[in-house]
Amino acid sequence: MEQTFQRRALPLVPAYSITAHKSQGQTLNKVVIDLKLPKDTDDIAAVYVPLSRVKRLSDLIILRHFDYKVLVTKPSKS
Repeated sequence: MEQTFQRRALPLVPAYSITAHKSQGQTLNKVVIDLKLPKDTDDIAAVYVPLSRVKRLSDLIILRHFDYKVLVTKPSKS
């Protein structure tokens, strides 16, 4: 009995991802960041750290529109 099979696949490219906290202290070649934070967080490090991991602005991709207020923070009281 002869059977016919058809294979369907997506062209995937191997990639790598890490959290903002894991990237602290590293210099990265390219960064893709989503600055739209979950409503239940106010962790400014989740925004600042990935933005500061590249040497050139051209190596940074911001995934989608975000509220610029996530980049504004009050000075610490200490």
